[in-house]
Amino acid sequence: MHIVFAGWLLALPILIIVIGIAWYRWHRHADSAVRYPSIALIKTAIGMKSRWYERLLWFMRLLALLLAILALARPQLLSRHEVTTSKGIDIMLALDASGSMRAEDFSPRNRLEMAKDVIRDFVHGLKTDRVGLVVFAAESYTQCPLTTDYDLLLTLLEEVSFGVVRDGTAIGLGIMNCLNRLKRSKAKSKVIILLTDGVNNIELIDPLTAAEAARVLGVRIYTVGVGRPEGGIIPLDDPLFGRRLLTPGGRATLRARLDEATLKEIARITNGAYYRANDPQTLAAIYHQIWRLEKSRLKVKWRTQRAEVFGYALMLAMLVLICEIMLTTTLWRKLP
Repeated sequence: MHIVFAGWLLALPILIIVIGIAWYRWHRHADSAVRYPSIALIKTAIGMKSRWYERLLWFMRLLALLLAILALARPQLLSRHEVTTSKGIDIMLALDASGSMRAEDFSPRNRLEMAKDVIRDFVHGLKTDRVGLVVFAAESYTQCPLTTDYDLLLTLLEEVSFGVVRDGTAIGLGIMNCLNRLKRSKAKSKVIILLTDGVNNIELIDPLTAAEAARVLGVRIYTVGVGRPEGGIIPLDDPLFGRRLLTPGGRATLRARLDEATLKEIARITNGAYYRANDPQTLAAIYHQIWRLEKSRLKVKWRTQRAEVFGYALMLAMLVLICEIMLTTTLWRKLP
């Protein structure tokens, strides 16, 4: 509640004093024109009743006056809501779809399917941010451009699979493809979330060179290394012998060769951060932590809306006053 003309409220103590004096006079019969030691016999003789309605009318006048003072003070109800100065965050998701992402160290799902599940949950939590998806192996391609059509993005995410391009890990190409989508963005915050489980082995574009380009364009890169340190089993679907392991001899495992040093350097150059995810819960927490971190960078204003309520007090004062006048001139009219 906010009072615009608070000076009018100074009249309230005066009104309270007037009410106190009137109450005292009523109880002490100070308003009698002629004093009697006792009027009990007179009241019995003429059947006088307590004129309680006179007090009611007097209090109605005071109530009308009180409401009029409140109306003159102009009370307002305030409500505040958050308004961001930007149009949201533009996020490009760079997803590794190389052969090593087949590893099933997140059993019963492989790394790629687990990453898709986490991205799906992450997208469900967005409201106004634009999101795009780039997939890379030995080559890179845009699976979904920047969009707020999350249903479309999730449909295209489901179609991400292995074997669309030749196998390999082209981290630099993945970053440059994301930058190509972000270069015309007018968002205050532009972000790439890069998820990989391996080492860059396609030297067409060096990852650190791509990171420098991102820094120039004002794009932050958050790198996420995925996979358990002990590695995971990579199955192979053989058309002749069915599903088997890549290496013969039982349950052999493929050790994760994650180039954490390069991923950390990419994050440092672009003022981002590096995370390591060894399980689905940690990966999900990483994506949401990145989103909260970017939201905290946005400038936020508070807009205050004012709702005038003096009109209600004024109308109520007029209603009480009209009722008092009607009762005085009709039902409780005084004869001369």
